[in-house]
Amino acid sequence: GIELHRQIDEFTDSHLVVLESKKRLRAKYRHYAPVIVDVFYDHFLAVHWPTLHPKSLSDFATYAYLQLENHHPILPERVLQMMPYMIRGNWLVNYEKTEGIHRALTGMSRRTPYESKMDKAVHD
Repeated sequence: GIELHRQIDEFTDSHLVVLESKKRLRAKYRHYAPVIVDVFYDHFLAVHWPTLHPKSLSDFATYAYLQLENHHPILPERVLQMMPYMIRGNWLVNYEKTEGIHRALTGMSRRTPYESKMDKAVHD
Protein backbone atom coordinates (compact mmCIF):
# COMPACT_ATOMS: atom_id res chain seq x y z
CA GLY A 1 0.00 0.00 0.00
CA ILE A 2 2.78 2.43 0.89
CA GLU A 3 4.64 1.61 -2.33
CA LEU A 4 1.46 2.12 -4.35
CA HIS A 5 0.85 5.43 -2.58
CA ARG A 6 4.37 6.56 -3.47
CA GLN A 7 3.86 5.58 -7.12
CA ILE A 8 0.59 7.51 -7.23
CA ASP A 9 2.29 10.53 -5.65
CA GLU A 10 5.10 10.33 -8.18
CA PHE A 11 2.60 10.21 -11.04
CA THR A 12 0.41 13.03 -9.74
CA ASP A 13 3.30 15.25 -8.67
CA SER A 14 4.59 15.31 -12.24
CA HIS A 15 1.17 15.74 -13.88
CA LEU A 16 0.68 19.06 -15.72
CA VAL A 17 -2.62 19.81 -13.95
CA VAL A 18 -1.03 19.30 -10.52
CA LEU A 19 1.98 21.40 -11.49
CA GLU A 20 -0.38 24.19 -12.56
CA SER A 21 -2.27 23.94 -9.26
CA LYS A 22 0.96 24.30 -7.31
CA LYS A 23 2.01 27.22 -9.50
CA ARG A 24 -1.25 29.04 -8.70
CA LEU A 25 -0.55 28.84 -4.97
CA ARG A 26 3.25 29.22 -4.97
CA ALA A 27 3.36 33.04 -4.81
CA LYS A 28 1.26 33.12 -1.65
CA TYR A 29 2.38 29.89 0.09
CA ARG A 30 5.85 29.32 -1.41
CA HIS A 31 7.21 25.85 -0.69
CA TYR A 32 4.05 24.90 1.23
CA ALA A 33 1.99 25.05 -1.99
CA PRO A 34 2.48 21.33 -2.79
CA VAL A 35 1.22 20.32 0.67
CA ILE A 36 -1.85 22.52 0.28
CA VAL A 37 -2.55 21.14 -3.20
CA ASP A 38 -2.36 17.58 -1.82
CA VAL A 39 -4.94 18.43 0.84
CA PHE A 40 -7.20 20.18 -1.68
CA TYR A 41 -7.05 17.15 -3.99
CA ASP A 42 -7.83 14.86 -1.03
CA HIS A 43 -10.89 17.05 -0.46
CA PHE A 44 -12.00 16.67 -4.08
CA LEU A 45 -11.43 12.92 -3.90
CA ALA A 46 -13.60 12.70 -0.77
CA VAL A 47 -16.34 14.90 -2.26
CA HIS A 48 -16.50 12.81 -5.44
CA TRP A 49 -15.94 9.46 -3.70
CA PRO A 50 -19.43 8.08 -4.47
CA THR A 51 -18.69 8.27 -8.20
CA LEU A 52 -15.29 6.60 -7.81
CA HIS A 53 -15.79 3.64 -5.49
CA PRO A 54 -18.65 1.25 -4.68
CA LYS A 55 -18.03 1.37 -0.90
CA SER A 56 -19.06 4.45 1.04
CA LEU A 57 -16.20 6.70 2.09
CA SER A 58 -16.97 5.93 5.72
CA ASP A 59 -16.78 2.16 5.15
CA PHE A 60 -13.61 2.52 3.11
CA ALA A 61 -12.01 4.68 5.82
CA THR A 62 -12.87 2.14 8.52
CA TYR A 63 -11.29 -0.58 6.36
CA ALA A 64 -8.18 1.55 5.69
CA TYR A 65 -7.69 2.36 9.38
CA LEU A 66 -8.05 -1.33 10.26
CA GLN A 67 -5.41 -2.21 7.65
CA LEU A 68 -3.04 0.33 9.18
CA GLU A 69 -3.59 -1.08 12.66
CA ASN A 70 -3.15 -4.67 11.42
CA HIS A 71 0.19 -3.78 9.80
CA HIS A 72 1.53 -1.75 12.71
CA PRO A 73 4.85 -3.68 12.93
CA ILE A 74 5.90 -2.84 9.37
CA LEU A 75 4.82 0.80 9.20
CA PRO A 76 7.41 3.60 9.05
CA GLU A 77 7.90 5.59 12.25
CA ARG A 78 6.35 8.74 10.75
CA VAL A 79 3.18 6.84 9.92
CA LEU A 80 3.05 5.36 13.41
CA GLN A 81 3.30 8.82 14.95
CA MET A 82 0.57 10.26 12.73
CA MET A 83 -1.77 7.26 12.70
CA PRO A 84 -3.56 7.80 16.05
CA TYR A 85 -4.40 11.39 15.08
CA MET A 86 -5.56 10.29 11.64
CA ILE A 87 -7.86 7.61 13.04
CA ARG A 88 -9.18 9.67 15.96
CA GLY A 89 -9.84 12.64 13.67
CA ASN A 90 -11.20 10.38 10.91
CA TRP A 91 -9.21 12.39 8.38
CA LEU A 92 -10.27 10.39 5.33
CA VAL A 93 -13.94 11.15 5.94
CA ASN A 94 -13.48 14.65 7.33
CA TYR A 95 -11.60 15.80 4.23
CA GLU A 96 -14.98 15.77 2.52
CA LYS A 97 -15.97 18.94 4.37
CA THR A 98 -14.27 22.32 4.17
CA GLU A 99 -13.98 22.31 7.97
CA GLY A 100 -12.02 19.07 7.76
CA ILE A 101 -9.42 20.42 5.37
CA HIS A 102 -9.24 23.65 7.39
CA ARG A 103 -8.53 21.63 10.55
CA ALA A 104 -5.86 19.60 8.73
CA LEU A 105 -4.16 22.67 7.24
CA THR A 106 -4.29 24.52 10.57
CA GLY A 107 -2.69 21.55 12.33
CA MET A 108 0.07 21.38 9.72
CA SER A 109 0.58 25.13 9.94
CA ARG A 110 1.21 24.87 13.70
CA ARG A 111 3.92 22.28 13.09
CA THR A 112 5.86 24.22 10.45
CA PRO A 113 9.06 25.94 11.51
CA TYR A 114 8.25 29.01 9.39
CA GLU A 115 5.09 30.98 8.76
CA SER A 116 3.23 28.90 6.19
CA LYS A 117 -0.21 30.57 6.08
CA MET A 118 -1.62 27.09 5.50
CA ASP A 119 -4.32 27.84 8.07
CA LYS A 120 -5.63 30.52 5.66
CA ALA A 121 -5.44 28.33 2.53
CA VAL A 122 -8.95 26.95 2.91
CA HIS A 123 -10.25 30.33 1.72
CA ASP A 124 -8.45 29.83 -1.59
